[in-house]
Amino acid sequence: MRHGDYEDASAAHPTGKEISTQKVLTAAGRRACAKAGRVLHELGVHPQHIVSSPLIRARQTAQIVAEALQWQGTLAVSDSLESGATPNTPRNEGIVVGI
Repeated sequence: MRHGDYEDASAAHPTGKEISTQKVLTAAGRRACAKAGRVLHELGVHPQHIVSSPLIRARQTAQIVAEALQWQGTLAVSDSLESGATPNTPRNEGIVVGI
């Protein structure tokens, strides 16, 4: 699952440069993530693991989806899910968000 829509943090940054790691979800992005999580819950999805990249927007997405799924596990963050990296997370063992 990809992260939800996010805000452009460049306008708020003193240098005016875009800082990808600091982008946060918009209100619409948070709503879309919650809806996706509810749909997954209605479909009976019960992940064993939820793993996110370290980006703020990806971690926010993982948290929102986990809450909608009523998931009780601990969210994992993996640097291997950063842009350009190859994830080492086994398939079919949970939902991987933020990639």
